Amino acid sequence: MPPITAVYWGVDGAEMGRCRFAQDSKVADAKMLLKGKGKLAKPGHEAQLLFKDVSLKDPSRPLLQIFGQHAEAMEEGGIQMDLQVQLSAQVVFKKGDGSRRCRLCDLEEEEWSQEYDKVPNYFLKCKSDCQVLVCKACWDGGIEECPNCHEAVSSLPSEVTFTEKLEDPGRLLEFTGPVQKVDLKPWRGKPDPRAYQEAAFKAAVHGNRILVLPTGTGKTLVATMLVDHFLADEPQGFAVVVVNVAPLVRQQADYIRDKSTIQAVRVTEQLGNGVEWTEEYWRAVRQNQVIVCTAEILRKAIIDHAFLRLDGCKLLVFDEAHHALGGHPFVRILERVSEQASGPRIVGLTACFLHGRLNAPEAKRQQLEDRFAGTIWVPEDADIRDHLPSFNFERLVANRSGGDLVSERIFLQKARELQQSILSGLPQDLQDMVVQHANKAEGVMKLLGRAGAEFYFSHGLLPCIQQKLEIRGKVFSKGQKSQRSSSKIQAKIAQLEDMQTACQSDLPKRLQGLQAGLDDISGKAQALVQRLQELLELDEQTRCIVFVAEVAPSYPLAELLNSRVKPGILPVSGRSSMSDTVRETNLRKFRDEKEPVWCLVATSCLEEGIDIPSCNVVVRFDKFDNVKSHVQGTGRCRGAGKGGLVIYFENDPEEEQLRAQQVHQIAQRDAQEPVAAGPRQSAAGSIHPATGAEINRGNCLTLLNSYISRACSGNMSLDDAFKPSSAAIKKCVVPTRDTDLTVSAEDVKEEVRKNPELASWMPRERFALLTLMRLREQGLLSENHIPEVMPGEQQTFDAQEVASRRRHLRFNPKALELLQAVKSEMLKRIRKGLNGGNSKGILKECVDLLRGGTDDIVYRDVPCGSGFQRRVCLKVLPDEPCFPAGESCPKKVEAEQSAARKALEELQALLEPIAERTEELSSVKEAAAKEIPKTGAPSESPRAQEAPVQVALEDAGTELSPLPVQNAAALQDAGAEMSSAPMQAAAAVEEGMSLKTFCAEHGLSDRLHTKLKGEDIRSPEELLMISEEDISKITSELKIGDKARFRKAIESLR
Repeated sequence: MPPITAVYWGVDGAEMGRCRFAQDSKVADAKMLLKGKGKLAKPGHEAQLLFKDVSLKDPSRPLLQIFGQHAEAMEEGGIQMDLQVQLSAQVVFKKGDGSRRCRLCDLEEEEWSQEYDKVPNYFLKCKSDCQVLVCKACWDGGIEECPNCHEAVSSLPSEVTFTEKLEDPGRLLEFTGPVQKVDLKPWRGKPDPRAYQEAAFKAAVHGNRILVLPTGTGKTLVATMLVDHFLADEPQGFAVVVVNVAPLVRQQADYIRDKSTIQAVRVTEQLGNGVEWTEEYWRAVRQNQVIVCTAEILRKAIIDHAFLRLDGCKLLVFDEAHHALGGHPFVRILERVSEQASGPRIVGLTACFLHGRLNAPEAKRQQLEDRFAGTIWVPEDADIRDHLPSFNFERLVANRSGGDLVSERIFLQKARELQQSILSGLPQDLQDMVVQHANKAEGVMKLLGRAGAEFYFSHGLLPCIQQKLEIRGKVFSKGQKSQRSSSKIQAKIAQLEDMQTACQSDLPKRLQGLQAGLDDISGKAQALVQRLQELLELDEQTRCIVFVAEVAPSYPLAELLNSRVKPGILPVSGRSSMSDTVRETNLRKFRDEKEPVWCLVATSCLEEGIDIPSCNVVVRFDKFDNVKSHVQGTGRCRGAGKGGLVIYFENDPEEEQLRAQQVHQIAQRDAQEPVAAGPRQSAAGSIHPATGAEINRGNCLTLLNSYISRACSGNMSLDDAFKPSSAAIKKCVVPTRDTDLTVSAEDVKEEVRKNPELASWMPRERFALLTLMRLREQGLLSENHIPEVMPGEQQTFDAQEVASRRRHLRFNPKALELLQAVKSEMLKRIRKGLNGGNSKGILKECVDLLRGGTDDIVYRDVPCGSGFQRRVCLKVLPDEPCFPAGESCPKKVEAEQSAARKALEELQALLEPIAERTEELSSVKEAAAKEIPKTGAPSESPRAQEAPVQVALEDAGTELSPLPVQNAAALQDAGAEMSSAPMQAAAAVEEGMSLKTFCAEHGLSDRLHTKLKGEDIRSPEELLMISEEDISKITSELKIGDKARFRKAIESLR
């Protein structure tokens, strides 16, 4: 019988493929080809098959019956017919992870003989979480133990998925996919790509790939080549490079800028608190050709808030792609991309595809490939062998310390007590944090000895707490209410800094008498000291990274090595324990061979991606448990491309090498057909119909916490919203504009009844989802799930409002004091720079006046439509204030000059009012000093004469209102006695009365006193400087009586 040839056409008129069927084939066979061998439909999604614009719905109808009646062409040897394919987003099945065959019976052909339309796949549930796949027949027969780890399995499966099947595979004779005509122009950039890089590039151009290349072999160059290829003829397209950790953002962005062949390629960096969650901001971000960002930023941009759409995205690159497992943001992003009818090319980059322990690596490989809807690609050994660095591995066995355990406990207990006595002046919440961190000292003692524990108590503990406070303070960085909370946190940080000085000086002295029976340094630490000394004797240019498992010993170990080996050792840890500024500075010093820094003591934050070519020694001081740590950590030992020495203390290098080789062999195996992970397993949640912004199980608690932080300015936590917080939750209560919003347990039960999939959520997640939906209904969450402005809070996202805000609110009082101290000399230089001088050079001179250096001026990238735009951040000032951005320029150096000029203009606007108002206030005081004694008021005290004048700064955009100079004659009526209020006010200025005392004497509320402190007003003198506009803003939320008393008090002062 002649065969039937079906030609599949897409809605865009392009041929998707063609297939030859046996004449007894049915509609079901033609439909299943869409998801089977042909993969014409998006994996995991519904597709309609049409003939002559009529949907083919009956799966049992023979193809010959349909085509024989309407054949447009009868060819020799068969019938050829055209079929239309229409794709939709409806999910009809999900392919399971792991192998495609049953692990027990290895079924393949037998599966097709079953009596059901879908083949069930069961994943066994065991303690090792092997996720072994078995067929329905074996599951029904009963399984007692896992075939992988031989442990007992649960009576319930870990997961059940379904795979649709062909009724009879023998009916499909031949399938031919569409011929892809890819124009692979040779890449003209530098350096010239190696053969394996060219091969990786071609593989990724033709389909989604996970490129597995050893560290140091040029993965980022391949990514740059792909960026150039996919954007070459796409003026409106863009590419996104997603990284796992923030330090990699700048590194990847700079590399693309430097190596891309696209003329003046526009690359933007998005990470941390510099990102603004507004439509205008992300519209500007979208104007760039390449967006480099962290995974969490991209997840929030496309899912939580839907400010960024990937419709025009041509390339999506995931650096360190092995993280795309579990609940990682990589997974959420890939799930969202899989829902698009036509998504970008997806490319993963990694040195080791296996993340976690060496359990079921084949299944984990298949799971990763399914996530990316692509296959793993590894280079041929012959192509890459000559380019691999060589490593020498060494196992260092140390003598275990034999210290007295009783003496250790006594020492630790006494150290805690002494530290608590020194820090007794801290608030209770800070003392609780100190106690929590002090408990880690025992581990430091065992690892490093007494000297390490002592340094942890005196120098290493408080910086970690300070960083946590700084992270918390960044949450409250916008709005008047938030500024008050931020100022409270800054005050606590200042207390910590003062106490840290006391700890560093006093605590070591008090601990000197507690050394009996204790080793000064552990045997393990002593072995490291001795080995590093030997390496430095052999090569003075040795550059080393020592990896530790936890943050706590990083500071003490760096100090031990500094004092016992050679100075020039710095600690490096993650964002939760070290600021980005300190980390980047330490890394920069280590990279710069002119700097004396030759060694870093680092946590796992440096394992992945960080490029340090000069490092030639890596030490793994603690035990690690996975192949990735071996591969990635060894990869930091670059030795300028030649490799170097890798020293292990706890792990066996030979065993780790064998495991790495095993993983590499699995990666080299021929890939099975990948099936995209598809949409999320649970459709529960809420998607805004207009924007696509989503509330789901993964983000509901984060979004609710963001709303509470904005609404309450840190005075209420997420835990406070749930009542009660410890037992079964009965309700969730959050503040709104007028009252509280309450979601009860009955409300949640009703929602679960409507949406049964919510039953699998945690109680907090269900309450959070319903609360957010109610807030959105009431207009308290925008359509992009951004908390709307609360009463009395300024709109912090409006550009004009931000521009008109009083400039001095960006600076804390310490910064203003520094500027005021050098205002005369600084104004001279600023005026010179604004009159045509070199703005960058003049700004450097101004920083020199503040005793800063070149590193204290940072030019930060600002998203813009074209060219370059920068803004200046001055690290020499407290809080490191940033100035408004300069103009957009075609060249980077011009953008920096413009940003420097803008900073000079801002500094001038700050400093000139200081000079002018200082003179005016001096004239006021001189006049008052001459006249007040005539009225019987006390003369000016020496204390008032010596006190410096502190003034509040006005917005440079508003004109300076003249201050009335009122002498005694102007303050009294002819023949009438001066009222007591003006006398008290004048005395307040003269005697330096505190603001709190002044408010109490004039009957002003504590709320008003708090608002004044939030505006950086610290004394009655500064009230003379505020304008009518300021008075209105300060009193906007006060009662009428409080407003009247405040105005009367100011009139009395004047």
